[in-house]
Amino acid sequence: MSIFPHANDFTMNGSQFIQNIYNIYNKTESDTQKPPPGYFEGMTHCPTSTKTFTGREEVLTRLEEFFLSGNAAEGMKTFLLYGLGGAGKTQIALQFIKRFKQRFTARFFITADQEDSIQGSYFDIAKTSGVQDAQSWQAGLNWLNSHEEDWLIVIDNADDPKIPLSRYLPSCDHGNVIITSRNSELRNTADQNVELSDMLPEEGIQLLMKHAIEKLDKISDADQNQAAKIAEKLYYFPLALVHAGAYIKKQQCLSGYLDRLENQREQLLSEGSQQPNDKYYHSMYGTWNLSWEQLSEDSKIFMGLCAHLHYEHIPRSLFERGVKNLNMVESPLGPSKAVTEGKLVLQRIVTSKMNLDDMKLDDIMNDAASYSLINKEDGEYMFHPLVHQWLKDRIKDNHRQAIEGIVVLAVENIPWEKYNSSQEDFKFLQKLSPHIRILGDLSNSDDVVKLAVGCIWFELYKFQEAIIRWEPLLDIMIDKLGPEHELTLYHESSMAWAYLELGRADKALKLQQSLLKTSTRVLGEEHPYTLSGIRILATILGELGKTNEALELQQSLIKISKRVLGEEHPDTLTQIQNLARTLGELGKTNEALELEQSLLEPSKRILGEEHPDTLDRTQSLAITLKSLGRTNEALELEQSLLETSKRVLGEEHPNTLTRTQNLAITLGELGRTNEALELEQSLLETSKRVLGEEHPNTLTRTQNLAITLGELGRTNEALELQQSLLETSKRVLGEEHPNTLTRTQNLAITLGELGKTNEALELQQSLLETSKRVLGEEHPNTLTRTQSLAITLGELGKTNEALELQQSLLETSKRVLGEEYPATLDRIQSLAITLGELGKTNEALELQQSLLETSKRVLGEEHPETLTRTQNLAITLGELGKTNEALELEQSLLEPSKRILGEEHPDTLDRTQSLAITLKSLGRTNEALELQQSLLETSKRVLGEEHPNTLTRTQNLAITLGELGRTNEALELEQSLLETSKRVLGEEHPNTLTRTQNLAITLGELGRTNEALKLEQSLLETSKRVLGEEHPNTLTRTQNLAITLGELGRTNEALKLEQSLLETSKRVLGEEHPHTLDKTQNLAITLNSLGRTNEALELQQSLLETSKRVLGEEHPKTLTRTHNLAITLKELGKTKEALEIEQSLLETSKRVLGEEHPHTLDRTQSLGITLRELGRTNEALELEQSLLETSKRVLGEEHPDTLTRTQNLAITLRELGRTNEALELEQSLLETSKRVLGEEYPDTLSRTQNLAITLRELGRTNEALELEQSLLETSKRVLGEEHPDTLTRTQNLAITLRELGRTNEALELDQSLPETSKRVLGEEHPDTLNKTQNLAITLKRLGRTNEALELEQSLLETSKRVLGEEYPDTLSRTQNLAITLRELGRTNEALELEQSLLETSKRVLGEEHPDTLTRTQNLAIGLRELGKTKEALELEQSLLETSKRVLGEKHPKILTRTQNLAITLRELGRTNEALELEQCLLETSKRVLGEEHPHTLTRTQHLAITLKSLGRTNEALLLVQPLVKSSKQILGINHPGTFSITLTLALIMRALGQPSDALSLLQTLPGKYGALMGPEHPETLQVSQHLACTLLDLGRIHEALQLQQSVLETSQRVFPPNHPRVMTAIQTLAVIFNALGDHDNALQLQQPLVEQSKQVLGNDHRDTLRRIQNLAITYRNLGRSDEALQLQQSMLQKATRIWGPAHPSTLIKIQSLAITLRKLGRFNDALGIQQTLVAVSKRVIGSDHPFTFRRIQNLSTTLAYLGRKHESLELMNPLVDKSVQVLGETHPDTLYYIKSLRLLESLSN
Repeated sequence: MSIFPHANDFTMNGSQFIQNIYNIYNKTESDTQKPPPGYFEGMTHCPTSTKTFTGREEVLTRLEEFFLSGNAAEGMKTFLLYGLGGAGKTQIALQFIKRFKQRFTARFFITADQEDSIQGSYFDIAKTSGVQDAQSWQAGLNWLNSHEEDWLIVIDNADDPKIPLSRYLPSCDHGNVIITSRNSELRNTADQNVELSDMLPEEGIQLLMKHAIEKLDKISDADQNQAAKIAEKLYYFPLALVHAGAYIKKQQCLSGYLDRLENQREQLLSEGSQQPNDKYYHSMYGTWNLSWEQLSEDSKIFMGLCAHLHYEHIPRSLFERGVKNLNMVESPLGPSKAVTEGKLVLQRIVTSKMNLDDMKLDDIMNDAASYSLINKEDGEYMFHPLVHQWLKDRIKDNHRQAIEGIVVLAVENIPWEKYNSSQEDFKFLQKLSPHIRILGDLSNSDDVVKLAVGCIWFELYKFQEAIIRWEPLLDIMIDKLGPEHELTLYHESSMAWAYLELGRADKALKLQQSLLKTSTRVLGEEHPYTLSGIRILATILGELGKTNEALELQQSLIKISKRVLGEEHPDTLTQIQNLARTLGELGKTNEALELEQSLLEPSKRILGEEHPDTLDRTQSLAITLKSLGRTNEALELEQSLLETSKRVLGEEHPNTLTRTQNLAITLGELGRTNEALELEQSLLETSKRVLGEEHPNTLTRTQNLAITLGELGRTNEALELQQSLLETSKRVLGEEHPNTLTRTQNLAITLGELGKTNEALELQQSLLETSKRVLGEEHPNTLTRTQSLAITLGELGKTNEALELQQSLLETSKRVLGEEYPATLDRIQSLAITLGELGKTNEALELQQSLLETSKRVLGEEHPETLTRTQNLAITLGELGKTNEALELEQSLLEPSKRILGEEHPDTLDRTQSLAITLKSLGRTNEALELQQSLLETSKRVLGEEHPNTLTRTQNLAITLGELGRTNEALELEQSLLETSKRVLGEEHPNTLTRTQNLAITLGELGRTNEALKLEQSLLETSKRVLGEEHPNTLTRTQNLAITLGELGRTNEALKLEQSLLETSKRVLGEEHPHTLDKTQNLAITLNSLGRTNEALELQQSLLETSKRVLGEEHPKTLTRTHNLAITLKELGKTKEALEIEQSLLETSKRVLGEEHPHTLDRTQSLGITLRELGRTNEALELEQSLLETSKRVLGEEHPDTLTRTQNLAITLRELGRTNEALELEQSLLETSKRVLGEEYPDTLSRTQNLAITLRELGRTNEALELEQSLLETSKRVLGEEHPDTLTRTQNLAITLRELGRTNEALELDQSLPETSKRVLGEEHPDTLNKTQNLAITLKRLGRTNEALELEQSLLETSKRVLGEEYPDTLSRTQNLAITLRELGRTNEALELEQSLLETSKRVLGEEHPDTLTRTQNLAIGLRELGKTKEALELEQSLLETSKRVLGEKHPKILTRTQNLAITLRELGRTNEALELEQCLLETSKRVLGEEHPHTLTRTQHLAITLKSLGRTNEALLLVQPLVKSSKQILGINHPGTFSITLTLALIMRALGQPSDALSLLQTLPGKYGALMGPEHPETLQVSQHLACTLLDLGRIHEALQLQQSVLETSQRVFPPNHPRVMTAIQTLAVIFNALGDHDNALQLQQPLVEQSKQVLGNDHRDTLRRIQNLAITYRNLGRSDEALQLQQSMLQKATRIWGPAHPSTLIKIQSLAITLRKLGRFNDALGIQQTLVAVSKRVIGSDHPFTFRRIQNLSTTLAYLGRKHESLELMNPLVDKSVQVLGETHPDTLYYIKSLRLLESLSN
């Protein structure tokens, strides 16, 4: 029979086949009988995870990655979840299956707490999987092995270490297994594992709330917070949370659960859950109790011992050390029950034959660990906090006495002397400390335990803890052992040291002094214990600040020690070391160094190079080297020392940590602060871990870290650290402990650095009182705190209080510490700084010079402190204006600083900054910029971008950029800086406030003055609140606000602010403080702005004297004040005095500051302006041209100051008449100004105004108008409608409108201006006076001359009173008044005024000053109008020569004066000379000013008038006709100039005999004049009068009469009766009456007119003579020819005398006399005169002149009367031909001559 009858019906792989064969042939009887006993059907069905499953995403992700990622190795995958019962292992496995069940082909759940259950489960797998003949559990295992599928089995609760789990794991290359267990030993059976314990906080809270609260969506914030507290209390342990949630839900006690947990913890944690969905019915304690029952008895004892310790980091060495000391000798204090109990326990559980049995201890650990009740790692044991709590609740007080005894045994062989424990011992004590703390109250413990625990705390620097244990023992020791017992003495000594460490130095001193007496008496003076007592006493005295007593004691002690112990005995060496430290504390650092250097060698030789004491001495030597400034040597020593310390003592030994700290401090002192920080941060973490978070050394390291953070600018972090530290220090050490006091001081310093100066002050004041009480008034630390308080007072502006404190402190410091003690030297420096802040700079200098010499001698020339004092001296020299000395000092200082400290050391960077500032002070701003840019980059890299010093350097760079005119760059830098400063330092930090001020200043410099104002107003309020109303910085900000108000034109507000400020400054800082002097200067400037110049002068003169006395005659600020005084003198018209001052000042400035210093350049500019004002314009030009080149080279072409100098040069060119050059310069300048400064920047606006003025002077008035109108709108918007500059621009616009003939518009502007100016600037402000003057000028232009006169008379009086009688503006107003008087016909008054004015002007301004020359011209015009034409001519000829020499031949004023001279020549009858002059003038004017310039048009008009005077009327006509067209085009149709030229054209047409054409021109003119200037304006009346004369020419005599009567009536109403215009109107009316034949009316008018003219104008005035001539004609017309003859003869004599016989006017009068003679029948007399007259006329005015024609005609008539008709005809024939040729056929004169010729011809026939 075949064994395999169906062999052909199946296939099977080899391994499975072999397995099946094996199973068949190895069946046992038991295998085939029945199912395993633990089996029940469906037992491997996977349950679902709880509905409340929460979190554990990290673990689930691990499972997913392991089983499902496809990245795992080939074969079956096994994963272990292990941990405490209740940690949620099973639920995680079930949740994983729930999520990913579709990914597995089959899923089975095996409960593995018993073998029966495991076997039953495998049997169930076989049944479930369809194995028909399954007869044993192995069938299930075989099925898993044989089915290559992704099945998953969960082997749950595989906790029992006795079950061989590996037997029950499938053996195949496929499938997946999850094991859950408390047994960590199973880690070896799995591919991967995760230990489960507590949940994440947020998960734990959520789990608790799911079990405790029905509706989670309605939970309140309070309930959620309460749930968070409960979850935290339960350590987020899942089972605890589930049971707590169930209890809370049942009892509805969420808010009260924590109280119940506190009071009924054991009961609560022992109760199981009643919730059916948990499937975990054991309580937490119940779960662990099950594990407890499985432990051995020794394991239970061990865990009972651990229950009294901390749950973490229980050192195995505790038990190992205890076993080593089982033979401990009984203490002198007697037997200890704890020690006895401890020995018994140790002997039972961990010893074999009184030696440690490691295997027994390991078995205990493994036993407990197998249930995850304990973890072991690196020789330490740890419990879960809840497990530990369960243990405590279970054990109660059992085994407590035993663990106390084991602790005593463990520390028995440690030497109890501070700092003497080995590294190993110290580490052990550190590990033991949390467990000792858990032991808590030792009140029920025996004395041996208390003593040992006190020693532990003492060795761990926990002195308060030690004292608490030791104090009660002292009396016990004295009672039991007696006061002289060695243990009692040792105990007292240790207590004294502990008191000292706790800051209770007085108590330590008292105890140690008593102890020393006893020791001396009992043991003797030379006993080592007595010597040690003396050493400790010296240390205590040193801590109490009694350093000299300590020194004396130590010196005596060394002598004894050398004699008793020997010179090289370790104790002797220690005494020498202590002496060296004391010498160092006394400032005798060189002695200390010498002692330490000599000490180190024997220490190395005797004790060894790596002995702890040798290492200590190396450290001390390094500290001394640092004190001597030899920091690099110290660093090298400390780096080597630290490496040795790490190797010898260990990286975490307290002494190694201390050396790490010292190294960090040295790195910080070398400026390597980031390295120091890194070292300190790491050190602090180590110190916390090794020594404890509240260990005194840890606290000290926290303080050092805070200091380093502060040095790195991370001040808020430092503050937070220090505040927390101070609280800890108060709690741990006590509120009055010296270290607590030091930390209070450090906190106050940090508050000060953060700008919280008032908080700092309050802290320091309280601290100082405490320090005086605790340490004593003269203790070094008390003195230091006094110094700190003084500094804070100074920062708060309470500088006088600070000074008083520092002066007293210095005396104390000298007495207590010595005059050359380092701290005393520091205080001298601080006192010098305070003196400087009080303005007592010379005293400060004297102090610093002496201090520097002392510092060099005591500390050495290159000691860091000496270098710092050198820097401070340089700063003081700079403040005293000795800037070159300061520069020399700083340059020499920077090199050693780089060499000694390093190029990137903070102090080196500070010195670089100071050098840059000094270079700026010397005007070497570009060098400063280069230095600062490089410095800032270094500062960012070394200190960090947001370090306070980096921020300060950014600010300084911005200031330098601003000084270089790169203001937009400065603004960008400052805006960013301010934001950073607010974020880093805080919005109200003093430095942030300062940066806000600087930003406001920059905004002001950019013309954004309103923004600056807003910023400054807000800043001032903040400054008052933060710093106080009288703080120096608040006062400075008040000053800046006043300056800004002034710039905005709110000068009265500025004045009020400055007056109040000055009083405050005098009271707070002192009358002669530099800041007070600055404020006095600013007040003077404001008074100047308000026109109160005399007050300003008085203030400045007094200020300058004070400045010379206080600061020195050549101090930069003294020079500036000298300059300001010169400006004020100029404003007062004392320009020569100003010049003298400025010339001297410039020389001083060149010598003191340098030729190219910005201030020197400013003073050069000012001198140029003064020369210009004195009329020395060519000198000014030369100075300014050179200055501009220098400015471009030194400051840059686009620097604001360079632009200003360009403007000044343009003004000078304009004043020199080089207006086109000025225009070109100004146009280019304006474009640059717009680009560089901005279109709306104040200086840009000013340059726009200047350009408009230049355009106006060039006759491009419409362009000027357009520019000014736009400018005014901008000015109103940017500066405000009432800003002084806006008012000035309104004034300039009015002037331009006036020049364009739009006088009414100008008047409208001018009338409003004085009122606004009075309100804004004041009634007597110079600008107000100027605006009043301009109004008067406009009124005159409008013919309202009386109003103008009234205004000018009042104005002149005010000007004399306010500015002075000889002030330039007063002189100008006198001139204007004279012109007005002249226009009113009060010419003699005007002349008198002008003659006096000219004399004054010559005396005050100089004979060749431009204004003097102008006044000379005006006087000449006055003389001419008074008929004193020869005097006028003489004056004008001389004036023209002077003007050419002074101003240059092409200057516009030369052209004007040439024109005036031509007019005078014309009036003198020297018309050809006038013509020649005017022709040449016109060409020059066209070339210089341009053909279309208004002045060129005027000169063309005058040339036409001269031509007309010469009878060349056609030429005149040809000249004027196109001129009218040009004028309309250039000036405008309605411009007065156009009207004037039109009138001239009309007069020429009249002269040409074209009265109709003249009439057509003249008829519209009165209306136009009237519309433009008013119907009563003099020009309107004058043109009306010309119209009347033209009507007369046309024979329309009645119309002429009516018009002229109206003109006369209006003139009499408008002008006074004796006004020249009234007299002219009367004369014209008389002429019309004569033409009407109404000679009587004519006579009635003329007779009084002649008398009036004689009276008003004088007998010889041309108008008087003309009126006499007209009166004579009237007499002649009335037949009273004899009277006429008499008048004419007299008049001819005067004319001949005045003008000469050939003057045209004389010739007219000769002609009239001849006609009268003819009327009288004296034909021959008439003939003789006329023949001569014709000959002279031909010679003087020309043969073709109309007047010559008339004289020939009159001669012909006389010849006819004499019957000499033939001769008469001989004259008339050519005359007619000539008249036709010259005047034209239709000219009235030609027609008359033709008529006369025909009459003669008819008579002849």
